[in-house]
Amino acid sequence: MKKRTQILLFLLLYCVFGAGSIPHLYGQTEADWKHPLFSPAALLIQDETVRAELIVTDEQRPALEQLCETLNPLLFAMRDVPADTTYPEALAVAAQISDKLKELDSILSESQQQRIEQLRLQHEGIGALFYPEIQSQLKLTAEQIGQINQIHAQSLTQQKEITQQKSTNQNEKPPAIQIQEIQRQEAKDLFQTMSVTQRKQWRTILGKPFNFSRVRPLTFRVPELQNVTEWINTEPLSMESLRGRVVMVHFWTFECYNCVNNYPTYKKWIKRYDPEEVLILGIHTPENESEKNTEKVSKQMEQHGLSFAVAVDNDKANWNAWHNLWWPSVYLVDKKGRVRYWWYGELRWQGATGDQWITKRIEELRAEKIHSQKPSPSS
Repeated sequence: MKKRTQILLFLLLYCVFGAGSIPHLYGQTEADWKHPLFSPAALLIQDETVRAELIVTDEQRPALEQLCETLNPLLFAMRDVPADTTYPEALAVAAQISDKLKELDSILSESQQQRIEQLRLQHEGIGALFYPEIQSQLKLTAEQIGQINQIHAQSLTQQKEITQQKSTNQNEKPPAIQIQEIQRQEAKDLFQTMSVTQRKQWRTILGKPFNFSRVRPLTFRVPELQNVTEWINTEPLSMESLRGRVVMVHFWTFECYNCVNNYPTYKKWIKRYDPEEVLILGIHTPENESEKNTEKVSKQMEQHGLSFAVAVDNDKANWNAWHNLWWPSVYLVDKKGRVRYWWYGELRWQGATGDQWITKRIEELRAEKIHSQKPSPSS
């Protein structure tokens, strides 16, 4: 019984530890749980360890790959969208993803579909308890549901207080650790609301525990450069032609104060890296009419000693293709042409160490060798 209890608690704690390598597309800002805008299955099927868990066959793989290729740019567009969004464009993309996921019914077997559903619920962790159908299967009473809502609301309040407080006590635990402890206690409290029979049913619903720490962070196919108004400091480039190099893409505009504050870091990277190995590519997307003057762009670059390649994006074609929202924004593209990391805003804003973080990620991508290897099925 003790072992079963530990397994159940472990599954409840997935929301804290298990799904850390997969983007969370739901928020925790209100008392009510914000469910994903679409099933996490769209993310899970992209990963080879999950495919190994499903025992995807060679016959199924082409159709699954095609589905993932279709989903990938849609997921990229949704990478920063909170679950409580009301933007029609975001909701339309989410609906597209949900519609495409219906193809899984014809690709996966019945047992595979059952397993991916279990993984979906495990991925959501305690969030799965807020689905009416799960509450019905567990036969939770109105009193238990009320307790669950109260526990979750209290946890959110505590987490919000942690994120808002400004502590100068060096001996105090970091906010991230404090929040993890709050979430851990929430999972324990929720676990205690269930009867022995309900706990057993919960274990049956979730199935065999899956180690989500083995799931690699989702990467995205880099959007190809398009409708470039003019090139500065370079001949015309394409993302396809840059395969084999690490590419640091940054969106900027010359009258943006925050963009200017990133210049020193860009100049350090230019001196540090051979462009044949690490290329810095600026996409200049104007915020106003004055910034559309390419002569002014060139003059500003000359004044500040900026020598990186620039694609002038006066029509915002590339801004829109990347679904970018901020000036400045920095993205890292690996040697295979996959968007791996990004940073929004000034790299050193109010003591931030974004320049150091990005530099470490560049070194990581530089060291990677281009190869692919399928993992063995999990035990």
